[in-house]
Amino acid sequence: MPDVDEKFILVRNAVIEQGIEGVKSDDTFHGATHKREGSIAGFQLCRQLNTLQEFEEKINKRQIEEANWRREGPRPEDYWFFRCATTQIEFCYEVMKVFVGRSTHYSARATVCYHKIVEELKKEGKL
Repeated sequence: MPDVDEKFILVRNAVIEQGIEGVKSDDTFHGATHKREGSIAGFQLCRQLNTLQEFEEKINKRQIEEANWRREGPRPEDYWFFRCATTQIEFCYEVMKVFVGRSTHYSARATVCYHKIVEELKKEGKL
């Protein structure tokens, strides 16, 4: 049975993989490849984040960067790439908060995602 840190990484990786699959199969982007690519990039960035604290630091840094950047008037495509990436990091963080039991208030989407992932990992004998 994996230890807590290994379980964190296992669940995080499952969130990332399901997220990337979901983005690739989502037909609501309507040709906005910068949004799709930004979303995938956000999930990929999550691979570097191994604790809730690292997620929080990355999200805070990106929020400050985004606020500063918006004042400069970025190209819409660049803004939406960045924003969609941040949104996926935030989502992965929300799911990982459910895993850790960090809060008493979880988004329904994050909770459903977490339980689906845990069920699948248990069926595979990984948890």
